[in-house]
Amino acid sequence: MLSCNDSSSNTSITTIDLKNSLNNAPNELKDSLKVEKIIPLQITDKSILSSNIYIVDVNSEYIVIRSKSRIYFFSYPSGEYKFSIYKRGQGPHEYANLGDVLVYSKEKEVKVLDIHRNKIITYGFDAEFKNEIKNINLQSLLKIDDDCSIGYNEDSNYRISLFDKNWNIKDSFLRRKAKKFDAFRVINSFEKADELVYTKLKDTVFRFDNQQLEPYLYISKGSLSIPDEVMYNLSKKGQRYKYIWGDWIRIYKNYMFLTFIYRNHKYFDIWNINNTKLLYRNKISTPEERQGVPILVGNTKVYYWIDYVKNNKMYAIIKDDEIENLNLDNNNEYNPVVLEIKN
Repeated sequence: MLSCNDSSSNTSITTIDLKNSLNNAPNELKDSLKVEKIIPLQITDKSILSSNIYIVDVNSEYIVIRSKSRIYFFSYPSGEYKFSIYKRGQGPHEYANLGDVLVYSKEKEVKVLDIHRNKIITYGFDAEFKNEIKNINLQSLLKIDDDCSIGYNEDSNYRISLFDKNWNIKDSFLRRKAKKFDAFRVINSFEKADELVYTKLKDTVFRFDNQQLEPYLYISKGSLSIPDEVMYNLSKKGQRYKYIWGDWIRIYKNYMFLTFIYRNHKYFDIWNINNTKLLYRNKISTPEERQGVPILVGNTKVYYWIDYVKNNKMYAIIKDDEIENLNLDNNNEYNPVVLEIKN
C-alpha cells in the first residue's frame, strides 16, 4: 500500500506481447468472474443520469457517481437516490470544470479538482462550501488514503507529485522532458486497484507501492507503437489507424483489462498478468456491436467493462440495451445499473 509514511519497494516488470496477439481471439474466461450484486440506480427527477458517467467511490453507505457537472450519491447496496452536489459556475466557491472527485466519507466531504481555475474545492455532503486551495496546477488527482493524494503536476520539474493532507509535496517522480505538440494536451490519469495505484505513460504501466514508483507492466507493441509526433499532432490524426492507440487499462487482482484501437477496430481484452496470457478478446468495428466482455447474470449473458475497483471487487456500469438483457423487475429502463463483480 502506498501511504505518506511507508518507505520500501520490491517490484518487477512483466511484458505483455500485444503486437503478436492481434490475430488471436481466445475465450478462456470460463466462470472465474461472478456477479455478486445487481444495483439499479434509482431514477427520480433529480437523478436522471446521462451516458457519460463514472463511479468515483463505493463505500459502506454510498455509491458515488459523477457526470460532467454533478456528483450523485446513491445508497449502497440498494441504489436508492439520496442527494447530489452541483456547484458548476464562474462564481466564488464554484467549479468551472468538474475534474477528478475525491470522497472522504469520515469527514462527509468531497474535494473537486477544477483544472480550468487551478484549484481544489471542498464541499460537505450537504453541498455547502468548506474551503479551497488555489494556484494548484494539476491535470489529474487521486486519493490514496485520508492523509495522502497523488497528482500529475503541471508546475513541477517532475510529472507526478505526492501530497499530504495539507497539499504539501512529500515526494515527486518522473522528471519531465520539455516537449510540446501543437493543439493537443496530454492528460494522464491514475487508476486505483484496492490499495495500489497505477498509471500508464506511453507503453509502460507504473505502480505506486510502498512510497515508490516502479515500472510494473510493459505493453509490447513493436513497430505498431504510435510515435509521439503522430499521436500528439492533430495534423497527423489520419495516420493513427496504422498503429495501436487509445489504449486504456484497469487492473483487478491478476487480471489486466485492456482496450485499444487498431486499424479502425476497437479491442476489449482481458489478460492474466501472472502468466501474460490473453484470456479473452472482443473485437468490434461498428458502434452497434456489443462493447466490453461478457459475464453471466443468472442464465443471461451481459456485456460490461470495468469502471472501478475497491475491496477486492470490481464495479461496472451497465447501460442501454444491456439493461434490457438483465430483465429487472422494476421501472429502471432509463437509468444505468451497477454490477458488483468478484473473482
